Amino acid sequence: SGQHGQVLPAPPSPPRQARVRRPPRAPAGPDCARARTPLVACYAAVVVACMDGRFREATDYFTDETFGRASVDTILVPGASLTLVQGGQAAANLIDGLALAWRAHGVRRLVILEHEDCGKYAQAGRSNDPSSHRRVADEAAAILRGRGLPFVVDYGFLTLGHAACVGRARRTG
Repeated sequence: SGQHGQVLPAPPSPPRQARVRRPPRAPAGPDCARARTPLVACYAAVVVACMDGRFREATDYFTDETFGRASVDTILVPGASLTLVQGGQAAANLIDGLALAWRAHGVRRLVILEHEDCGKYAQAGRSNDPSSHRRVADEAAAILRGRGLPFVVDYGFLTLGHAACVGRARRTG
């Protein structure tokens, strides 16, 4: 209640700015009960997304609606999977983070969220169309498989209109 016994109206619900087609929920990894860090619950997934602030709200919305934030690791890097494909120290750091999610959190599912108008793709001279992003995400999944991280990989593509269209990438394990 407000001052002097007035009943205040409920605040309006915030408008939803992202439409999400959710992939099927995956159960926690098979090694969940044996996760190396007993104080940490097993996570449903790790999300790798671009750091571009224009898509942060849509990324958060997708994560909340699909998994609930408490059960997901999120790694933000420029260009998402392109960072992994280009190699170098940034790719090594990303692989280290993914390996930690695999071992310590029991994560077996990776969601790669790419987006249109990505500066990292433009800087690398790559096409920004969804099919180009998809090919890079598939290449990143193959790299992880080669590193002994056989995640089940889902792929999403965000548009400036904040719609997430998510589909399964090639399974990496």
